[in-house]
This record gives sequence, C-alpha cells and structure tokens, in this order.
Amino acid sequence: IPVDILGTLGAADVLGECDRLNMLGVDELRAECQALNLRAERCFDAAELVGRLLQVRIWKVTPLSTLQAECRDNAAHIAESMRPRDGIALSREELVEALCVARWGGQTRSQRIAERCRAFGLPVERLDSLDIAADLLSELDQLDTMNGVELRACCRAKGLACETELQRKELAHKMQEALIWDHLPLSDLRDRCKQRGLPMKGDHRRADLVKLLVAETWNARGIPVQKLPSMAVAHGILDQVERWEAKSVEDLMADCLRRNIAHEAAPAKEDLIKRLRDRAVWEHLTLDDLRKECSERGAKWQQMFAEDKADRVHAARAERYQRRELLSALERSVEDAVWAAKGVDARRFEEREVAETIFLAFEHYEELDEDELHEEYERLGLPREPGAGLAELVQRLRSVTLWQHLPLDELMIECKAKGEPTSGLVRKDVEEQRQILIDRLAVGMCVQAWERKGIPIRRCIDVQTGIELVDQLCAMEEMSDGELKVEYAKLGLPAAELKRSELLDRLKAVVTWNSLELVELRKECYKYGVSPLGDPSILVYRLAEQRWAPPLPAEDTADGQAHGRQAGPRLPPGGAPPPRDGGNRPTANSAPAHVAPCFAALGLGSGAEPEDVRKAYRRLALQHHPDKNIGGAQKEAERRFKVVKEAYEKLCEHFRLKGAT
Repeated sequence: IPVDILGTLGAADVLGECDRLNMLGVDELRAECQALNLRAERCFDAAELVGRLLQVRIWKVTPLSTLQAECRDNAAHIAESMRPRDGIALSREELVEALCVARWGGQTRSQRIAERCRAFGLPVERLDSLDIAADLLSELDQLDTMNGVELRACCRAKGLACETELQRKELAHKMQEALIWDHLPLSDLRDRCKQRGLPMKGDHRRADLVKLLVAETWNARGIPVQKLPSMAVAHGILDQVERWEAKSVEDLMADCLRRNIAHEAAPAKEDLIKRLRDRAVWEHLTLDDLRKECSERGAKWQQMFAEDKADRVHAARAERYQRRELLSALERSVEDAVWAAKGVDARRFEEREVAETIFLAFEHYEELDEDELHEEYERLGLPREPGAGLAELVQRLRSVTLWQHLPLDELMIECKAKGEPTSGLVRKDVEEQRQILIDRLAVGMCVQAWERKGIPIRRCIDVQTGIELVDQLCAMEEMSDGELKVEYAKLGLPAAELKRSELLDRLKAVVTWNSLELVELRKECYKYGVSPLGDPSILVYRLAEQRWAPPLPAEDTADGQAHGRQAGPRLPPGGAPPPRDGGNRPTANSAPAHVAPCFAALGLGSGAEPEDVRKAYRRLALQHHPDKNIGGAQKEAERRFKVVKEAYEKLCEHFRLKGAT
C-alpha cells in the first residue's frame, strides 16, 4: 500500500477493504470481480483475486493527478480510445477502467456497449453519448424478462399494431424497434422513414417521425390510424379484423350482406375482409376524410348544408345526413369495383339496376356447364364454331349481353373502338339502330375469332356465306367416320385408306373453296397450278382432282403421251371430273359428258343419287338466293343461283330420261 501517495486516510481505507476481502471465499471474490467488470474467469487463487480487487481500491483513492500519470504510462492507448468526442478529460472511474483493462485484459465499458449495440443493429457512433446507449440497452434487456401478455401491453402503450396471433418473439421485435426509434438521432430517424417510403413533407420533429413509423405498422393491416380519432378505436378495428379472419367465407358474406357491402357469388376471403375492414374504418372518419376517400375512389355524392349553421340541432342533423350520404357513396364505389372486376362499367349505363343485371348475368354464365353454355349461345343467336373453349364461349356471351344493354351512344363508341362501321343508320329509330350495331359487333367478334383459327371468313362471298361455312365445318366435326367417307365419295375420290383427320381436312378444304369469292378461288387455282377458267364449282373439282386424285397407271400414262395428252392426276372410275381441255375421256361408269358439269355445279360427284341432287339444290338455292344476299354480293349471288338452278333442271331431265330407259 503506497502510504506516501494515498496518505493516512487513503491507506486506512485500503486496509479496511483488505480485511473485508480476506474474509470472503473464492466464489464471493469472483462475484466482486464480475461486479467491477474485472476478468477473473481463469483465476482460481483467492490471493490473486484479493490482489486485483485491492489494486482497484488503491486506484480509486489515489489522487487524480497521480492516477492520470500512471494511466499515461501504462494505459495510454486504451485511455485514448475511451476519450469522448467532445474532448473532455476522462473521469476517475474511466481511468481506473483503462488501467484494469491494460493490466488484466478484457473490454472497456464503451467497447462492451458498442458490441451489444451492433448486435441490435444500433449505430452506437451516432448516438449522443454512451449513457444513452447504455439506457437503451437496459430497456432492451428488460424486454427479455417480460412474457407475451406484458409485451403486448407495452406494444399497445407505444401505439403499435399487435395482432393476437403474434408470438412473444415477434412482439419483442416490435418493441425493440419502437425503443430504438425513441433513441436514434433525428437524421437517422429521418433516413429510416425515407427508406420505408413514408410521406415526409418539410422538416419533421422527432415525435412526428415516430408517429409515421408507428402508423406504418397499422397501414400494413390496412388501418389508417392517423385518420382515426384514437388508438383505442384503431385497436378495436384490429380486433374486429382478427375476428373476421377466423370466420368462414359464408359467414363473411352474411356480414357483408348485413352491412350493405357488395360481393361476388364466389368471392375470395381476403377481398371480403378488406371490404369489411374499410367499412369499419369509414364509420370513424371525419366528414373531410370521408370526402377525400370518396374523391380518391371517384364516388359521387350530394353535398348537404345546414340551413342555419348557428343552430346546433340543424347543423348536427345536416352532418348526420351528409355522413350517411358519403357512406352510401363509398358503398356504391365498392359495388362499382366489384362489377368492374367482371367487366361491367356502371358509368356506361343510365341506371345502376342495368349494370347489376349484367353483372348477375355474367356470374350466371360462369356457373353453367358446357351444354348449358352452348344452349345460351344459340339462344342469343350466335353462330356455332368448331373448337370453341368454355372460356371463349363465356367471354362472347358476356360481350353480347353487355352490348344488348348499352345505350346507343355507348354502342357507337364500342363500334369505333373495334373498327366496326357505324354508317347506314339513317331513317331508323333508336332501337333499330341499336340492333344493327349489336349485330355488327357480334359478327365482327365471331369473324375475328374464326380468322384466328384459320377460317378465311373475309375471303368468302359475304358474311352469311361465312357463317354457313362455319356451320358446315361444325357439322363435319360431329360426323362419324362412315359419314365422312360417304361425303368424300361424293367427290368421286376413294376414301378407303384415309384416316379420319385426312378426310376432315380434305372435306373442310372443299367446303371452304365452295364459299370463297371467285377472285379468291382463282388465287387458290394459281397456287396449286390449276386452270382458273370456268365456273366456281368446276374450279373446286379441279382443285380436288389436282390435290388428291391418284396418278394414272403407267400404261395409261404412255398411251396418253402417245395421243398428245399430258400425264397427271385423275379421278378414279365412277367419279368423272368436270370436262376441261385435254381431260381424260369418261369411263363406262361415268355420267354423260353433258351432265358431269351439272353434278359439279351442285358440289356432287357424278355418281350422286336423285335424293342427293335435291338436297344439294335446296341447300345451294337457299345459300345463293338473291333475297338473302343484299349489297355488293347480290350480283355474284344471282349468277351462282342461276348456275345452280340450270344444273338442277338438267339433272332432273337426265334422271327422268334415265328412268324411262
């Protein structure tokens, strides 16, 4: 004991401490060292522990100037690292701590605090002082001693949104964040708000920034706590939301019905909860906030004012009426959003009941099976289509139903948007104009879909012919293999070795050729190297012969070359083609040369029976009748009708003479 340095009183103090320490056991001495943050984990000798504790006591009673000198000599580097940023000299406790670390190792208080702050993600170098960091760490340590109920109460006291299902660990994390916000420097707090995208306008005080961060925990649950009158209201809404989350979809739909909230036939649970939550929030908003909410949602409402603002009774009544009107407007906006999700824009109709009718029809279509969809499709007068999927049928039914309820001006806009003409409506009443536009939209919709599937509607004689072509293609899809072979045999071509897919492709090609305009049919002839001269029916048979007739036998080929004829494909016996230059002579089983073109004109093979001729004539006469083809296609229809009629009359005469023979 340096009596000359400590003096009599200091030395007496050290002696008294020495006597006390000598009376303690090893565990008690170790606890004393731990309380003073001295390293003693590898020290098992009581004398050594007493020596360390006694040395600390000596330093504590040593004069400050002497202690500073000893620190400069033995712990200068440690003392320098502990020096505050403001340059203030170290206190006696800090000097003793530096000497302890220099002699026996370990960490200084600042190092221990910095290490713990880094573990919590705290920028200790940005805090104003170590004391603030130490206080914060002390508060964080207290969280470890709390149970879930206590942590939830602390979260509520801080104004945080804490759900019932949150576990203790999650609650502790929320509280840690809130405590850190209270101790962060203002600049760091502002940076955290910017990183989270919170709305910051101008300079904010610490309390304002903390409120923004607290409000973010509520916004994550869709509750605008800053617009609510109190935190108690916010917690009440949160509790209600949690009760809704525990309910089934059916119960939620019943809750929506009681609160006049619109919903779909098969809504998602999340959507129902969101609508119920929004409705609960609206009930607690001020009139100004309700007006802002209506403006953001595009909802229209009627403004109401008190006749006498000085009269509190009248003012309160006007406020109640205004609140009721604003809530109704918001409920209508929810209904509009539900309808819009199904493709129904309520703004396009003069009455909301019409939009609701369309919405219910759309939902009805989604519940139908395939057969019921086809029935509804035909009931609306839409033509059949091969290979149309359920989703496509539903979409078309929706479109036609929507068009049937649109007013005339909206139909005009719809036609312009889809590139359909709006002319030719002069001297017609409004309903007739609407029906014409609806028909144009429906036909245009079908035409676009057919063209996407490879059906050349725009190359046909007219739209009606194109629709009949689609009907024929649908009928072919439904035919059996035997029926397909019979139809193919009428072309005078053998079908014995063909698969169903090949038969379908060939028959579809023939039907498509029969529906093409003459110019388009001649393009097909050029494409396959066939002469484009002659009637359309003859051109169709030339195309069929060129593409699918079997080649001539070798001896017939040589014989044909000897007589100056060109070798090439031909039709088999029993199916004579229409006559053309350089064609083969008819066989014994072929029809006479003067009636073969007549069979071709009706789209039949030369071996067709009278009943087949009557059916073909009836179909083609109906298709090409001038009364059914109005406009630019009427002239071509008259020509084809005349050809069909003349061919039918010649064939009737042919069968009459054949029967007489």
